[in-house]
Amino acid sequence: MLASAEQGGFVMKAMLGAFALAVLAASAAAQESGGPPIIVEAHRDPRVVRNYVETVSVTSQAAGVLGRWNERICPSVAGASTTDAQFIIDRIARRANALGLQTGAPGCSPNITVVVTPNSDRFTQQVYEQRRQILIGANGVESTTLGSAALQDFVNTPRPIRWWLVSQTVMSDGSILADTTSRAMQGSGAASARATQAAAGSGPTAASGGGGEGLSGINTTRSNGTRLLGNTRQDFNYALVIIDSTRTAGAPLAAIADYVAFVALAQVNMSARAADYPTILNLFSAPSDQSRPTQLTAWDIAYLDALYHMTRNARNLQQQRDELTRRIAPAS
Repeated sequence: MLASAEQGGFVMKAMLGAFALAVLAASAAAQESGGPPIIVEAHRDPRVVRNYVETVSVTSQAAGVLGRWNERICPSVAGASTTDAQFIIDRIARRANALGLQTGAPGCSPNITVVVTPNSDRFTQQVYEQRRQILIGANGVESTTLGSAALQDFVNTPRPIRWWLVSQTVMSDGSILADTTSRAMQGSGAASARATQAAAGSGPTAASGGGGEGLSGINTTRSNGTRLLGNTRQDFNYALVIIDSTRTAGAPLAAIADYVAFVALAQVNMSARAADYPTILNLFSAPSDQSRPTQLTAWDIAYLDALYHMTRNARNLQQQRDELTRRIAPAS
């Protein structure tokens, strides 16, 4: 069970007033310890796996493909007791390390922020009204979110846990693109969003054109695309996960932490109806305590592993889902 450390509205106001992340929640170093056991199971039916992949994964039309973290994450937790916060941070770090990601040192600038609050509806609404810029607003980088409709769903739909991720379009080699499109909240709802300093710190700061210098003041990029591969990819910049301690009461902390890790490490559909699949996403919808997952399932672990080892600059979402399915349910 996760206990909220908030008393009245004081902590909520403090968090909103200091939502620069570094002040909102101090990051802690992940402690070295053995990870949760990995359950090995029999061969999976590719047709069922494909349905699972399509149920779980989501992206925007503007992004076109699934994103992931590039190299380093820095998780932080606000609103929970010190013990619970460290447990969640450790679990996220453990799951990330298993995928080949690194975890930032103590004091790193958070790019995964977890907020625990007894009233997530009110808190999320206040973030949207008072600090909307962190969800949709940064200029200067080619960033996308799931769009305006998804943002309204994030803000207005009551859930035990809700999440919002911002990804950045970069060249296939990791070179950074400047934002020259001004696509915020247009078309399918793609939104420019804040790129945290920690995420933007890796890789070159600008893309070069044709191996030479571009014209002054003009963003130039090189095309590495082919018929089978694209010339860009999606790297996560920032994830905000909000836990409602009232709605999650009674759920094991380990299960909550794994749920948070899953939705922070992948762009997961918040509206996914996953009852037909063995997944941590059924934590709050399982018909009984006996059927409630207690940790990431073997399917969830396989999904994350496939996501972090698949082709990053695929041409489209269909190509990625095909590869995810092959990796999760290998031919036998």
